Amino acid sequence: MLFAKKSVEAADPQVHPKGIERATIAIFAVFVALCLLVVFIVDQALNSAEQFTNRSADARATAIARSYANYLSERTAAADILARTVAFQYRNYKGKVDLTRLVAAGLLAPTDQTLVTLVDADGRVVQAWPTSPESIVHLGDREHFVAQQNSVKDELYIGAPVFGRVSNAWTLQFTRKLFDDAGRFAGVVVVSEPLDFFTKSFANHANLGTDGAVLAFRQDGRLLVRASSDGTPLPTGEALERYVASDESSNFIFDPVDHHRRLYARQPVPGYPITAIVALSVRDIYADLERQKNAYWGWAFLLVLALTAAAFLAKSYVRTLLQQRAINANIAETDQLTGLGNRRALDTYTTNRFKRDDRPPVALVLFDIADFAVINDRYGDDVGDSFLKMVANRLTQLTKTADLVVRVKSDQFGVLLSGNEPAARGLEFVRALFDSYRFPVHFRGYSQDVTLCVGIGTSEYEDAPGALRGQASYALDLAKRAASQTQRNEYRVYDHAMFQQFGDERGV
Repeated sequence: MLFAKKSVEAADPQVHPKGIERATIAIFAVFVALCLLVVFIVDQALNSAEQFTNRSADARATAIARSYANYLSERTAAADILARTVAFQYRNYKGKVDLTRLVAAGLLAPTDQTLVTLVDADGRVVQAWPTSPESIVHLGDREHFVAQQNSVKDELYIGAPVFGRVSNAWTLQFTRKLFDDAGRFAGVVVVSEPLDFFTKSFANHANLGTDGAVLAFRQDGRLLVRASSDGTPLPTGEALERYVASDESSNFIFDPVDHHRRLYARQPVPGYPITAIVALSVRDIYADLERQKNAYWGWAFLLVLALTAAAFLAKSYVRTLLQQRAINANIAETDQLTGLGNRRALDTYTTNRFKRDDRPPVALVLFDIADFAVINDRYGDDVGDSFLKMVANRLTQLTKTADLVVRVKSDQFGVLLSGNEPAARGLEFVRALFDSYRFPVHFRGYSQDVTLCVGIGTSEYEDAPGALRGQASYALDLAKRAASQTQRNEYRVYDHAMFQQFGDERGV
């Protein structure tokens, strides 16, 4: 059934479920699309921010690594100058060197934590500054002594951190060869510096953040010193190959010592076989980005909430709009006097029915009240309107299974009946209609005999918009002609003969 039957006591029109469903799907689709757009924009913005953060962190790590490399170069050069000066004085004075005198004369300028030691060719400590050991100390088994003893080159050697036998502390060893006046190996001069010699004043929160680190390695990959951002140095750790690649690029890895993820950047130390490494904490690098992420996703969440509220409001608004349109459509297709459908409702029904593929056969019953003009003339228009309302009420009782009941114009009404054998259904309705008007009709204190003229058109002959009404109107005209002569109820059913006659008349 395409249309609910129009009645006098019609309820408020309801929005068709499919209309609400389509509106809900459209609103939901727009809502999802906007949410996805918000997520996409936030994700793209955060990706760009992360790339910028990575580039900035890489540039910062590289810059700090270069700075640290220069710092190591200066510190190493300071230790090397001490060792060179002592070696020069040793050879110049043919082994007769007084370290205390050299310091007092200003030829040596060690720090308060520096230990200068002279070791002879047999590995025994012969002199030290600022204090000499009370007993004989042998250093012939130390790495830095053995390396200088076996080397054919006269160059600075940087020993790995050892616990000093003279200083009784962990120190870095910077050594140079000593030569006698004949140019033979006569021992080594050892400049011992504390571990923070390579980190002091550089390893701090300003440079490295809260969880950064600096590391210095020898050319062979041996760790010289490692210090956290608070400046605390450590003499032990993993080899260079465990930290960064050899191409001097920056990369994120987990520290093999404390397993913290950091960004590592390496740089060679100018002039010395040392590699400087700076490690910046990922937590520090991404601290601002994490705050930015929280802010972005927070605003995105609020925006999604706003979109959700907007979607519910839109759904409510669309429902109200559809309901208002349904009310307007109902008003536009309702006869204001009787509450039945009007001619527009009839046209809409036939047009929509023609658009369907599975349209069932249908009959249109049109009838006129032959005596209505007499009623208007005799009793007035108000009484005539009351008569029409009474007719509509009685018609509603007779057409509970009809598809549509309409007041076409003035005193002409129509009933649409669908189903198999539409002509038979139309005739059945006509019999019931005639039977209901066998006796005079009482209204507003008056009594009036009613004569009806009925025309029935079916979709059996021509199933097209407008054709059904044309057939019923043609049959109604024939019924009116007959009633004018017989003064009785008359009906006509559009048949094959009428089809041919009607076609000829339309042709003319």
